[in-house]
Amino acid sequence: MQGVAPRTVGNLAPGPLPPPIIPRNLKKVKFMDIEPLELARQLTIMDGRLFQRITPQECLGKAWPKEFGNEAANISAMIDMSNAVSSHRIRAFCDCPH
Repeated sequence: MQGVAPRTVGNLAPGPLPPPIIPRNLKKVKFMDIEPLELARQLTIMDGRLFQRITPQECLGKAWPKEFGNEAANISAMIDMSNAVSSHRIRAFCDCPH
């Protein structure tokens, strides 16, 4: 969408942001070393940034199906992100020892 300025949204938290929960060993971080709360925070931040980029024009007439091309790139990016997270959760669940 050319000519449309990106919308910016400041910190909407009711107070100061909490400090990040950083894994102890940053040289070899494994997925299971990340605190679930921090993972949820980071995914929320990423989703929020994608959501902020969506323009009203992208929502009109269901412009996001693949056959419409790039008319709704931001909605497509949000859908792709959601699918990637869901796919990862499914793989992690299936790989868990019973």
